[in-house]
Order: sequence, then structure tokens, then C-alpha cells
Amino acid sequence: MKKENGIISLIVLFIMLFLLIFTLTIYSIISDKEKIQISKDIEIKQMYSKNENEIERNLYAESDSIIPIYNVNEFKNIGTGSYSEINGKIYQCSINKSYELQNNIIVDVNEDLSSVNIGFYDYKFYSDTYNIDKSIYDYYYFYNNLYWKAIVYQKFDKNSELIKSDIYENNKFSILNKYNFRSSELEFLYIIKNEKGEIISIYQDEQPIIPRNLESINVFKNHINELDTSKGEFYILVKDNM
Repeated sequence: MKKENGIISLIVLFIMLFLLIFTLTIYSIISDKEKIQISKDIEIKQMYSKNENEIERNLYAESDSIIPIYNVNEFKNIGTGSYSEINGKIYQCSINKSYELQNNIIVDVNEDLSSVNIGFYDYKFYSDTYNIDKSIYDYYYFYNNLYWKAIVYQKFDKNSELIKSDIYENNKFSILNKYNFRSSELEFLYIIKNEKGEIISIYQDEQPIIPRNLESINVFKNHINELDTSKGEFYILVKDNM
């Protein structure tokens, strides 16, 4: 009887030892898997962090990069400090940057200029504040199957007096005394907008004499009474054979 009890105890002891070894083995395997998984997670995070940094470096242009300009929406961001994505690169369009036109900027009078989102930006070419290379391309308006250049613009806000001299800013612009009129057969476009920036009238007229001041532009002089000098705005464009 004692012999049988000893054999049973020995069997139980072996079983318990086996279970202990099995449990420890399983624990070790699970622990190793967790360590491997943690190590992989760290490697993945490091890899993604590296990729994100690399993507960010590739996405954002260098601070001294020349900013290419292709359209009027990109042009209007010049000097605003806003970020603009151009051809897969993100540029900050601040004042101290250099800009280069990549093609002629065309503003469609009927479609673009009638939108309150498109204002007057030609003055940026003439102001020393902005460094814009227009040695090859330029900024034009398109109307009635012709191309035009802005020579006068004024938006009335605090001052109701008409432009008397050359000035380049957001609300006043005149290059009458600096524009190179290349033909004696001139044609002018006079655009009147209301306080909301909506076009209310467009007049087109030919003129054989080069104007020396605003009042000597016939199409403007003939329709000056329609202009609201308290809250309106107007453009005067000249036909340009681009």
C-alpha cells in the first residue's frame, strides 16, 4: 500500500513539474512575442516619423526659393504671408520673397473681374514692396476677344478725389504718365463697379490722342457722371497688342 502511494505521489509530482515547465515555456514564448511586437512598434513609429519628416521636408519649399506664379489666384496671394501649394510644393507668400511669372496672367473681365473674390493686384508690379520678375510674362485683362492693360484704377473709400498723379497701391493706381502708348490708334475700356465689387457698367471707345491725364480719356469723361465717388470703384484699361 505504501509502495502504491509512493508511485502515485511520484506521478503527481512529475505531472506538476511538467505543468510548471509547460507554463513557464508558454509564458516565455508570450513574453518574447510581446517584446518582439514592442520592438516592431518602435521601429514602425521611428520609420513613420522619419518618413513624415522627410515628406515635410520635400513638401515645403526652401525659404529662399523663388515662388512660381501661374494664375491670378496665386498672384493675389503675393505678399499676404499665406501658404500656397504650387506644383506639389508649399510656399509661404510673404513680402520678402521673390516671385516669377511662369506664363501670362489673364484676368477674364466677364468671369473673373465680376467676381467679388478677384480684386485689383496690378499695383504689386510697380510697388517696391514686392519683388516680381515679369521680364518674360505680364498681367493682362481679357474682354471682347482683346487683351488689355490697366492704366488707372481707383476704389473710393475715405477719399472721393480722383487720382491726380502717379500712385501705386491697393486702392489707387495710375501709370498714365509712365505707360508706353505704342500706337496712335488707341482703344480704352472703362469699367465701373459698385461698393460690393460687382460690375455695373462697361464702356469701350477708340481715341486718336494719347491722354495726358485722366480727364483726357474720352470714354471716362463721357461717363464720369455714372461713377459713385463715395463708395464705388473703376478701372480704365487700354488695348494691348500682346
